[in-house]
Amino acid sequence: MAYTFALFWAPINVIFSALGFLLVITVLGILLLPLLALAALAVNVYFAYLAVQSSMNLRERGKIWLTLVAAFLGALVVSLLTAALLR
Repeated sequence: MAYTFALFWAPINVIFSALGFLLVITVLGILLLPLLALAALAVNVYFAYLAVQSSMNLRERGKIWLTLVAAFLGALVVSLLTAALLR
C-alpha cells in the first residue's frame, strides 16, 4: 500500500512544489497559492482513492471512502498525540 501511494505522491509533490515556487516569484502568484494548495489536495485525494481501490481490490465506493477516512483519522490521531508528546 505504501509503495502504491509513493508512486503518485512523490511526483505530485515535486510538481506542486515547483508550481508553488513559480507562483511565489510573482506578486499575483502569491494570491493564487491557496488555490494551488486546494488543487494539490484534490489531486492527492483522487489518486489516493485510485490507490486504495487498486491495492486492496475494492470495487464498492463506500468501502473505498471508509478506508480513506479511517486512514485519515488514524493519521490525525497519531499526529496529535505526537504533537502533544513533543510539546
